[in-house]
Amino acid sequence: MVRILLITYEYDAFTFSGNGTYAQGLVRGLRQQPGVVVEVACGSPFHDRSACVGCEGCVGGQRPPDGEFAHECERRPSSADVLVQLPRWCNLDGASAYRRFNELVIKALDERYKKKEQPDLVCCVDWHGLPACLHLQRSFPVAIVYPRPGRKSKRAAAATAAAAAATWIFRADG
Repeated sequence: MVRILLITYEYDAFTFSGNGTYAQGLVRGLRQQPGVVVEVACGSPFHDRSACVGCEGCVGGQRPPDGEFAHECERRPSSADVLVQLPRWCNLDGASAYRRFNELVIKALDERYKKKEQPDLVCCVDWHGLPACLHLQRSFPVAIVYPRPGRKSKRAAAATAAAAAATWIFRADG
């Protein structure tokens, strides 16, 4: 049995870019493999009902009657194993909440792996989760898979999709 942890800023219910779509496809493909268990740690949009001034179904911070949903997040629950709420969403640049994402994911995963079997492999979808991956590698022996950054050149443009998906692997033993 191989245990894989996927760390991704966005996943299933909260996608806003290709990274979320990529993460979903990767998890779906890995889960189809025999002897592979995949866990997902991801972010989610933060919603403060008390500050809400117009979300669909959210009235002045009051929870709607039973059976109704206050916010889109409640209508589309995530299947992620670890879900952290972030104050900023729909950004993948330096203005994103990636620092907060890593703080919360590290805290949640440290707590989780005190009680549960640790993964054999940690896969980081992009740079947003790399600090969390490296933290885990310092905490226990684990291999890390991280996407290789692309190059903008004629050669890179001619590369196949399979070559573009090549990865760097950071070994647990250095």
